[in-house]
Amino acid sequence: LEEVTPKIIKNINISGNSITKDRTIRSKLLIEPGDYFNQFNFQKDLNNLRSFNYINDVKYEIIDDQSSVLINLDINENKKTGNIILAGSFNGDTGLGSTFGINDDNIFGLGDKVNSSISASSESLLFNIDYQQYFLSNPNLSNRYKIFNSEDDITSSYGYKTKKIGFAYSIFYDIDDQTSSSLGIDFTNNQNHSATLPLDEAISDNIGEFNNFKIFYSFTNDTRNDVFYPNKGSLNRFSLEFSPEDISDDPFIRVLFKNSIFFNNTINSNFFFVDNNFGIAEALKGKLKTKETFSLGGLNFKGFKYNGIGPKNLNNIYLGGNKYFTSTVGYGTKFLFDEKDNVNLKFFYTIGSLWDSDYIRSDFKLRSSAGISFDFLTPVGPISLSYSLPINKLNSDEAKTFNFQIGTSF
Repeated sequence: LEEVTPKIIKNINISGNSITKDRTIRSKLLIEPGDYFNQFNFQKDLNNLRSFNYINDVKYEIIDDQSSVLINLDINENKKTGNIILAGSFNGDTGLGSTFGINDDNIFGLGDKVNSSISASSESLLFNIDYQQYFLSNPNLSNRYKIFNSEDDITSSYGYKTKKIGFAYSIFYDIDDQTSSSLGIDFTNNQNHSATLPLDEAISDNIGEFNNFKIFYSFTNDTRNDVFYPNKGSLNRFSLEFSPEDISDDPFIRVLFKNSIFFNNTINSNFFFVDNNFGIAEALKGKLKTKETFSLGGLNFKGFKYNGIGPKNLNNIYLGGNKYFTSTVGYGTKFLFDEKDNVNLKFFYTIGSLWDSDYIRSDFKLRSSAGISFDFLTPVGPISLSYSLPINKLNSDEAKTFNFQIGTSF
């Protein structure tokens, strides 16, 4: 066997960038001068650089001598990373809406992201500023700052209106290409008003001003082969929210888990999939506010109306539940006619339940539905149409057979 002598990286020269700072580009590289040159790690760094919106392409030259290598990187820079967005939207749960936003993926040439938007729908008005700052010392770490102000008219379901203003901070850690985690804090001032029935306990408990602090954590592992139309791999996500009793007016704890698995057929583009969701929430003092409970129906349980599953009191106020689960099994094909069509056809069967309200007895009772969905990949993003029918339902549940959304069905 021929003995290979390791070579040291003598220097890394960067050219072609006029907006993005050198230190920003270097922060995305795992290799640096003084390291042993490894072709696999170098190719991984190239692919990582090309994944950022502010870099169109990277060409390179490796100058090799007997003991070291000199690397020259020529950056083809995207100088137009800022956008102004004015668009209409449609959500199968909340209906028509509109969004105005300004965003930039390379603010100050640091590779940081800022997104600001104003979104309006029939039920809500939201103002949001989201700033993501990457660590120059570690490309896998980033800070995220968020300021938000929203107004929601939920009188038709929960019986009151609410206004929220707050801020959040979190730190993100990309453990590897498929695994990430985040840890953060959130402060929200809630002003709930305009009760439709002031004497109704489920409404009156929510009326007033409440200051809540929340600690949240999430862990995600995503091995899917495609974000929009996967037919192989899995997605596992665990999240925890904790609002401590001593510093929050509405202390509670909430746990959520999501698991999706896709099994591809090696003969053609057909695939099977399983999608499981589970949540549990408990108040640490008093009763869990109805808006903090889970709801089912609409996009998260097709075949039923938005907030169409779950208990209501005698005044027809939606109460939600402290616990829920859904499980969907399905069969799909990546392309409807041939591999040039951006159409995904799925047949699915969903089973689930929502139970355990603090305001009324609500036992565990199964619901189920079956249906078909069409996902279209368009220039504005995925669009999904679905038709489904309830199979098992309670008399109090509300059905909805047709649903439309911007995004994939599962």
